[in-house]
Amino acid sequence: TNCCVNILILCLTIHTKLMRLCHTTSCFKSSGQVIVTFDGDELYHADFKKEEIVWESRVPTSFHFVHAYQYAVYVRHMCKHFLKIWKGKKSAPTTAVPELIVHSRNDVIEQIENTLICFINHFFPPVIKTKWTKNGIEVETEDSFQAFILNPDGTFHLFSTLSFIAKDGDIYGCTVEHEFHVQIVLSTIKAEDTYNNHSFVYCGICLTVGFLGIAVGTFFAVKGNKYQTS
Repeated sequence: TNCCVNILILCLTIHTKLMRLCHTTSCFKSSGQVIVTFDGDELYHADFKKEEIVWESRVPTSFHFVHAYQYAVYVRHMCKHFLKIWKGKKSAPTTAVPELIVHSRNDVIEQIENTLICFINHFFPPVIKTKWTKNGIEVETEDSFQAFILNPDGTFHLFSTLSFIAKDGDIYGCTVEHEFHVQIVLSTIKAEDTYNNHSFVYCGICLTVGFLGIAVGTFFAVKGNKYQTS
């Protein structure tokens, strides 16, 4: 557990040789977060604004815990209760400045929809603001929820995403505000032309068909020679 004046993080970990299941609960002055990870990958988190559990899409429906949201509300309540008891009893951990990496989910092809990912890592405390800009103008993201995931060293990481349609020359920026630190990472879009990409594929298909034709022709030629010899 880590404790500071306004934040309390509780992490229950089941650790074996084959897996590491972590249930992290953090609470702040007026909000909180509950997130469950498996070997560092998120299984689900509680969205207290929408009053629901948001499951990772790869988790089968048969594994969804029916009362997961009610349990999340309970542990958040307990977290705030412990915060009142432990408040001021421990010194705050050293602030860790976040590290930023911006990359695209798929290969960037002009006029094709894609996703930019801003990976924010190794920061503490888990109180942070992120925003995206396109050519210097702020843009809104679809999901404003920030899922802070605990690292083994006690710091946190999170992913912020932005859907975009690639256009060569566009400049996207991910800005992070943490404590008294502001960090900006810019990414210039260098998109491949869709026509050229299709031409490359078409050329590859033609070469494959050509080599296949040569192989078939050689096979029948050898068979014909054997037949004539017989």
